[in-house]
Amino acid sequence: MAIKDLTCLPAALACSRVDALIATDVSPAARTVAEMAGVPLVSLSTGVLRRRDAAIPPEFTPCAYGNTRFGGSRNRLLQRLGALVDLPLLDVINRVRRQASLAPHRHLEETRSPTAAISQMPAGLDFPWPSDPGGCASPGVRRARAGLSLGTGRLRVAALRAAIERVLADASFASAARRTQEACRNGGGIQRAVQIMETVTAGGGVDPNPAE
Repeated sequence: MAIKDLTCLPAALACSRVDALIATDVSPAARTVAEMAGVPLVSLSTGVLRRRDAAIPPEFTPCAYGNTRFGGSRNRLLQRLGALVDLPLLDVINRVRRQASLAPHRHLEETRSPTAAISQMPAGLDFPWPSDPGGCASPGVRRARAGLSLGTGRLRVAALRAAIERVLADASFASAARRTQEACRNGGGIQRAVQIMETVTAGGGVDPNPAE
């Protein structure tokens, strides 16, 4: 899939004169495609934003969050092991980046947007954030000024927000987020909320057992 994106999308974006590329945070070719087309990238997540943080264990492990010296050492080791598995995909992406005179990625975390990342995860279910989250925006963490210009200068934050809202209006995104928030508000609903988010993060999209 990444190879197809890298070979087909840059030319298609150039012909379409787009102002920005909005892609899921599990699209490893997205940043390279955006940089080749000369447009800003915004990463979109239906679950927890993926970020390189020593307190957060990689998603492929059952380990719990742990902001301790032991937890940090364990998570950094697991991240290095995960990076070894990612090497073949990283090599494919970096081959294309070198051909396009772009700096190679050191790890797959760098394939996500350096400008902005948006998550539907309710703040109560997200991992703790540092005091300065940078360009990432979890609900209630950071709000960009509506008149701010991004990338090409043709795109304003207000227009980008409207475009993202259209994406989120799709049932596969909106249903899971809405039902998660409803479950959080209801008494004893946290277990139900976790079930919904597990469905989303496993790639299930819409909750298969919607509440009546």
